[in-house]
Amino acid sequence: MQLRLLAGLAALGAITLAAPAATAQILFPPSGSNSFIELYDTTEHVCPLVCAFASSPGQSVSIPDFSGANGPFFMSATGSVSPTAIHSFVSSTDGVEFDLATNDTYTVHGGSGPFAITVHLDASGTTSTVQVNPHLFFDIVPNITVTIGQLVIDPSAAEPIVSPFDDGAHATDVIASSLIGSTPLSAPLHASAVYTRIVNPGDVFDMAYELNSQFAEGTIDLSHTATISFDLPDGVWLTTAGGATFGIPPVSGGVPEPTSWTLMIAGLGLAGATLRRRAAALLP
Repeated sequence: MQLRLLAGLAALGAITLAAPAATAQILFPPSGSNSFIELYDTTEHVCPLVCAFASSPGQSVSIPDFSGANGPFFMSATGSVSPTAIHSFVSSTDGVEFDLATNDTYTVHGGSGPFAITVHLDASGTTSTVQVNPHLFFDIVPNITVTIGQLVIDPSAAEPIVSPFDDGAHATDVIASSLIGSTPLSAPLHASAVYTRIVNPGDVFDMAYELNSQFAEGTIDLSHTATISFDLPDGVWLTTAGGATFGIPPVSGGVPEPTSWTLMIAGLGLAGATLRRRAAALLP
């Protein structure tokens, strides 16, 4: 992995010249967050190993469509990460690995004493065939992997990786039999990871999420489907350095505005006057 990345980064300058113009990046507040997106051409038909690489401490990143052509081969991919979701789409007649991850810093609010919170990373989508000649459609060994864990960046290779906290925080969905036919075919994909930890009110901790798609050739569409969510006890909510809130913060009663006080006083005065008139009418 490291050798592939170093070789790809060395060729990235030449690749960028041939790529389409970049779209606007998706940004959110930088404190405590890191994100990365990598697209690998595993057989080097379209580009030398790494077609696109983006890693930035302090912001989410998004890459535009990348399409390359070398004889019969093509490849395109889009991806973005945010504090609450990871989105991706990749299609190719070549072997592809598409990796997206994001890290955020969480602060615990509410509750009393130690209690458990549970985080879910759920990715659902579709894998489909691509047309390889006028008579055949292939989708070879498609699979997705989702991981909840710790974001680790290897300084020697600038290579980020998410190390899962435990077995439940790592899940893979593989289509056991590849899709091959004379007409377009598709099948659902779903992978869900879950992680539970014990926290106290006021705790601050980091957590990272990774979404990986791989195939020999085909299409995997996970656009707007890989969501991050939490199971929280009543009265507990989380805020993140990335700008997200999970759970429902309490709503304070507050102090009435001056106009509210004026209306209240006027209403009480009117009620008092009405009671006095009724009392006078009852007197002999």
